[in-house]
Amino acid sequence: MKDELAAQLREERSKLGLTIEEVVEETKLHPSVIKDLEAGNWDKINPTYLKGFLKIYCSFLGVKFDEAKFASFFKREKKEKKQPTPIVTPPASKKTSFSKKILLGGVTFFIILVVVLLFLRKISKTPPSLPSSRGRQIVVTTTPSPDKSQPLYVSVTAKRDCFVVAKVEGKIVFEGTLKRGVVESWKAIHQIEFKFSDGSAVEIEVNGKRLPPLTRLRQPIKSLKITPQGVSVEK
Repeated sequence: MKDELAAQLREERSKLGLTIEEVVEETKLHPSVIKDLEAGNWDKINPTYLKGFLKIYCSFLGVKFDEAKFASFFKREKKEKKQPTPIVTPPASKKTSFSKKILLGGVTFFIILVVVLLFLRKISKTPPSLPSSRGRQIVVTTTPSPDKSQPLYVSVTAKRDCFVVAKVEGKIVFEGTLKRGVVESWKAIHQIEFKFSDGSAVEIEVNGKRLPPLTRLRQPIKSLKITPQGVSVEK
């Protein structure tokens, strides 16, 4: 119906020798409306006013307007417009799939690299463990004699009762309990060695210089060696 009626409108206006401007002046329709009606571009016209515009233009040109056909046409047009256009999703190209694989691989590699770097950093911050001399703690201090050719003079003062073993040049010179307040002294050229049941219970002087505390409270000393080179403690 649309194409047929549009053609009739064009032909009738041409037969009457009317221009679009003259039709506009007589019908008061907009020029674009007249052009769309004659071209069959009815979808460009507001459907609310389409029927009225057609009736005005057909009446002006003397063309018959069939309302029943128009109603049927208009109903069919609305139904076709309501039908959704199927959306076709193109299959993913091999190139896109390959790019995704590369991206995923790059992200995975980056995560692994970060984990490895954090692990290495943690290892580098961990201080290396030192051998413990078979589980025994050895502390070495230096209290040299003013003259290494001079003998060693060592005195031990008991702050509490303490069992003491003293060796001078490898020979035991004292073995027993040193009572609180008692002071014992020994002289040697090369070495004096002690064993204390409680290293915190005694004060030791070497050539008139008092040694700092060598153990915690009530901790025994297995071996305290004093030589002209210094002092070594085995706990």
